[in-house]
Amino acid sequence: MKSGTVKNLEPASATVSAAPAWSRGWAWVVGAIVSIHLAIALTLMANHVRHSEIAAGSDAWHMQYFHQFAQGGHSYYPRGDVEHVTDGYTPLASQIFGWTIRLFGPDIRWVRLASSLFGLAGMALVGGCVFRLTGSRLFGFFAAALAAGLEVKWFVDVGPNTVHATFSILALYLFLRDPQLSWKTVALAGLALFASFWSKQLGLAYMVAGTVYALAKDWRKGAALGAGLAVLTLTGIVWFESRPDAQFLYWVFEMNQNQPIIWSRLWTVVFTEILTRKYAVSVAFIAAGLLAYERSWKGLFRPELLLLGAAAVAGGFANGKYGSGTSQMWFFYMTMLVVGLGYAYRFFRDGRLAAPVLGALVALQSLALIDDPRPYYINDEDVGRYRQIMGILSTPGKSSYLVNRGFMSFLAGQKAWPQAGEDSWNKKRFDRNMLSQERRDFLAKDPWDLVIIDIPLEDNSYALYERLEQAYRPLYEIPAATKFPATYDLRYKKVVFEKKQ
Repeated sequence: MKSGTVKNLEPASATVSAAPAWSRGWAWVVGAIVSIHLAIALTLMANHVRHSEIAAGSDAWHMQYFHQFAQGGHSYYPRGDVEHVTDGYTPLASQIFGWTIRLFGPDIRWVRLASSLFGLAGMALVGGCVFRLTGSRLFGFFAAALAAGLEVKWFVDVGPNTVHATFSILALYLFLRDPQLSWKTVALAGLALFASFWSKQLGLAYMVAGTVYALAKDWRKGAALGAGLAVLTLTGIVWFESRPDAQFLYWVFEMNQNQPIIWSRLWTVVFTEILTRKYAVSVAFIAAGLLAYERSWKGLFRPELLLLGAAAVAGGFANGKYGSGTSQMWFFYMTMLVVGLGYAYRFFRDGRLAAPVLGALVALQSLALIDDPRPYYINDEDVGRYRQIMGILSTPGKSSYLVNRGFMSFLAGQKAWPQAGEDSWNKKRFDRNMLSQERRDFLAKDPWDLVIIDIPLEDNSYALYERLEQAYRPLYEIPAATKFPATYDLRYKKVVFEKKQ
């Protein structure tokens, strides 16, 4: 191997001297502060696993996708299909949780448990990554605990986000565990990268970043990794597209392109969440580390930096998309913690940062990540509202529907009704004309006797709202919840409509 090539790159932990002794007192203080996140995560997880009530509308959507997979179907039916719901993500999460439903039944508690286990694994892997960079088990624990607080709701998310973030951080851990990049690591990391993509499209960027890293280390192994990922990806796409009832490419790629980017929200998240508040300490460590240690472009070809860059671009733009949220950024938050704490400990080992100062900065990063978890607990009022709504949906002799929550009708003993609207975004604006004729014909039949809508109205269901004005009459309202009304749509104000005779 020629000297001076990128192949000779080693992780930072391999190039610095042994660290001075860590203050035991500071370790206990910082450990207690970061452990707050563990306590919040575990109690929130226990709360959601204990309750069968569905609080978030997205949970109902995803449960319906999972249930379709459990029954041997998929979520990529043609746009005109009125028997199924359609998903805009790659299928691995739906396949995993579909098997959970197949084994334990359509009880959201089991899916929440499975999702929480993925979250705990992701938290542990963040700690493992930092341990591989620093050689410090204590700092690895700090990192894992901080990861528990990267977003208060991520342990109880029912959907692809936790699965995607965990497989993504697994790929990074595998690269860091084996800096020499053996063929075994190439294979395992390749599977983790594919699983990242196959659970959410963002993983495509991480597959590219991982391949670039492998090419920089050893072009033969990098070429093998890229070729293997390409084969897996094409095989999966061809398998779905070959089904006569599937439109995989449309729902996974084209549909998402129709949704506009809300640039103001992208900037707001970057400024408020990353630069000035929640991750300001990590950002400062990363900036200082790059200036202090990365004197050559070759130093940037490390897996944690390449994946951080890919996550910043892919996650940032995905977060800015209409209808999206900060869950798109979870892997980015993970990698920021890994890189930031890696550089922080490197400063400490080089004698540039005293233990009390380092401890204070880690504690400050921990305090910045603490959010009020109370809005995310399922409370007694939520239980009562859920039972009230399910009672309406279970009205004898009545076909009923909670808009875009067809799975709740299924739980009430009725058909799992499809979503009222399809994706109706046309590049930069909502376009009612994109609603298929089949869906219009379905809604024109007024298939429900009772319809429950949320206030504020959902913008992909205007065709249904027009039918409500014509063929239905309002019966009564369910006021908004008194506790944290804006957190979950279960807590929104609701109006119950009855079909006119």
